[in-house]
Amino acid sequence: MAYSEAQLQFIKVWVNIALFIGVIIPIILLIFLRIQPIQSRFLSYYLIVVFVQLASEIVFSRWLCKSVVVIIGTIYTGFRIWQLWSGIHATIYSQPWLSLLWLVLIFWIANIVMLLTMAFPSIFPESETGTHADV
Repeated sequence: MAYSEAQLQFIKVWVNIALFIGVIIPIILLIFLRIQPIQSRFLSYYLIVVFVQLASEIVFSRWLCKSVVVIIGTIYTGFRIWQLWSGIHATIYSQPWLSLLWLVLIFWIANIVMLLTMAFPSIFPESETGTHADV
């Protein structure tokens, strides 16, 4: 994948943000909302999907190529956005928990924008001589 040095640094920071917002916050929510069956079930499914995504990325990037994580990440991120949107509207949350869920949803929306604008172009970098064959 053709990332510049600045993009690699951004990706490293982005992965840490993803870990915190996409995994740690939902785990905290699950711990605090465990006595509420609908919310805890939703958060459990959310976390299962996150871990299935990570396992898929690890396996397929070793088996196929490293850039497959961009495609897998995009598919799972789209699903996760739908999942969070549905989960937010499935039941009533108190304000602090609802705000955290919206933060997670907004992060995943930002993630799909990042994937489409930075990660996908790194899979198909333009050649230095241009994209058209010389005649």
